[in-house]
Formats: sequence, structure tokens, C-alpha cells
Amino acid sequence: MSASVVSLRTAQRLAPAQVESRQESVLVELARQALAQSPYLGHRGVRVRAGAKGVVLEGTVGSYFHKQMAQEILLAVLGPGRVENCLRVQEPSDSPAALPPAPHVPLAAPTSSAPKVQSGQA
Repeated sequence: MSASVVSLRTAQRLAPAQVESRQESVLVELARQALAQSPYLGHRGVRVRAGAKGVVLEGTVGSYFHKQMAQEILLAVLGPGRVENCLRVQEPSDSPAALPPAPHVPLAAPTSSAPKVQSGQA
């Protein structure tokens, strides 16, 4: 008996909620693997959980580019309508590595090119 027939028989014995739960966990695992392989995202604080129609992306990324890349990667793997993108884009002020503002440097007083006139001379 082939493994697929055994798997099918096992699935038939499972309650519908158990089958759905397994399908959700497979989708979540596929999504996690796809994101982990991305040179753009690789472990950048993106979490994946099962959602009503597929997977939900949660967490914080550094830019709108990363948010869009996460969604596009999963759309390619899971198909349309199966990705809910709830990623938050980190504001520059939220970043622990954000550079402090540049110090204020006063501008030098403007110099005049007009000759100075000494008092008493006219």
C-alpha cells in the first residue's frame, strides 16, 4: 500500500477540524520556509500564523520594500487570497540603531566685501 493511500485513509479518519488544523500548519510552515530563504527578509522579525483564509504576516520590518517583498514571496508560494499582510513598517524614530540628529552648527556671520571706513576720515 502506498504512503499516499495510507495518508488519505488517516485523513479520512480525522475530524474535519483536525484536517483543517493540519492544512493550516502546512501553510504556515511553507510560508516560514519561503521567508527564511529570502535574501531580503531572512529572520527580520516577521512572524507567520494561521489565519481565516491562509496565513497572517505580523511583526515589524524596516521598510515598505520589506513589507511588500514578504507579501510577494508568499503570494508566489501560497497563491492569491491566502496572505493577510499585517506587517508594520518601523519608523526611523522606532529604530534602536537610528542615528541621532546632526548637531546644530551655527553658520558663520556673513562677511562684507565693502571697504571699512575709519571714523574721522571722509
